[in-house]
Amino acid sequence: MAKSIEKGSMPEPADNAMKANMFLTGIDILSQHHFSRLSISHWAMDSRERNIHNHSVKAGAEIIPFGSGAGGNIGGHGIMMHRSLEPYFGMIAAGRKPIMAMTAPKPMRQLHNVIGGGFDLGWLDLNRIQRATGYDVATHCAPLFDAWVNNGLAERNGDFLELTLAGQFWNINMNQGLIHYLEASPFEELAA
Repeated sequence: MAKSIEKGSMPEPADNAMKANMFLTGIDILSQHHFSRLSISHWAMDSRERNIHNHSVKAGAEIIPFGSGAGGNIGGHGIMMHRSLEPYFGMIAAGRKPIMAMTAPKPMRQLHNVIGGGFDLGWLDLNRIQRATGYDVATHCAPLFDAWVNNGLAERNGDFLELTLAGQFWNINMNQGLIHYLEASPFEELAA
């Protein structure tokens, strides 16, 4: 891509301002045409589209991967099947599972899954996180959440931290930022 841009055969990728404008334009157009918003990045024209798979993945559901390039999660183990057909079919012919990569479960995966599912929908239900994991994320992460509110990325609404339009645009970065915050400032029982 860099070489194509250098040669002038491909334009520069959009900068953040242009991406944000495209995000807002997409929301405006889909809303004007009465599409239903299923998550931060998925919309439906009618009831046939429910986005069960995409949201379930972000919320940590067990997904068995089938086919070249498929990804999945079993017992917290991330699995990626070979993306190239030659090794994929070669391993099948040899009687081996065509797994390209597999990752071990993360220690805080349940917490990460509840957080990921919330970000996908545009809000964190702080009481639900505590009920599901036992961790008081609302209190522990208050400095980060306050910074988000002060910078217009989120709003507090009772026990919910709701992403603003700007927060929706930055939701993936915010999700990762919260995970990094928890890694840098673990709960006391985890630090011991």
